[in-house]
Amino acid sequence: MDQDLSELEARISQLLTVVRRLSEHNQTLRAELEQATAMHSQLKARMGEARTRVQAVLDRLPRHDESQLPLGLGPDPLDQNLLASQALAENQAAH
Repeated sequence: MDQDLSELEARISQLLTVVRRLSEHNQTLRAELEQATAMHSQLKARMGEARTRVQAVLDRLPRHDESQLPLGLGPDPLDQNLLASQALAENQAAH
């Protein structure tokens, strides 16, 4: 019976050690979670500010539709390259 009590005492001691270790680990995880949550909030706020600044820059850019472009030029840069190539060919043919 003394042996049983000794074994029980040893197991309880081991259990207490594990509980203490898990409690410390839990406290560490809670602190890390709190830091991560704060960082997430800060990053979310910064993303919102960046989004607002980018939108403000985009809103300041001039908007062009086809009616505002010079005649013969479309909104596609490839159209401009084609017209430039044609003009160059005509110029070379004239000389």
